Amino acid sequence: QNLDFTTMAHYQHQAAKLNAVIDLVFDAVDKDNSGSVEEKELRVFLRQQVSFTEDECKCVFHAFDANKDGKMDKEEFRKLFLKKQQAQEESVIQTLKEIKFKGKI
Repeated sequence: QNLDFTTMAHYQHQAAKLNAVIDLVFDAVDKDNSGSVEEKELRVFLRQQVSFTEDECKCVFHAFDANKDGKMDKEEFRKLFLKKQQAQEESVIQTLKEIKFKGKI
C-alpha cells in the first residue's frame, strides 16, 4: 500500500505529539532534574498515577533500564511508552495500565 503525503504528514504529526507528551512526563517524573529517571522516581510516579505495587514498579523499571545502570535515560523511558504503541494512538497512562493488566512484561 502506498502512503500519500497527507497520510505521512498525519503520522509524523501524531508521532511528534506523542513524543512531546512523553517528554513532558519524563520531565515530571525526573524530580531531581538529573536528566535521568531513577527507580525511586519511577516508583513514585507509577504508584501515584497507576496504583502499581512495589513489585510491579521494580519489574517495569528493570525491564526498561536497558543498560542496567540503575537509571533510565530519556530513550529508555521513551521505549517504556512506545512498547505497545507502534500502530495505535493511546494515552501514556492507558499503556501503563495495559502492562499492569497483562502482568509482568
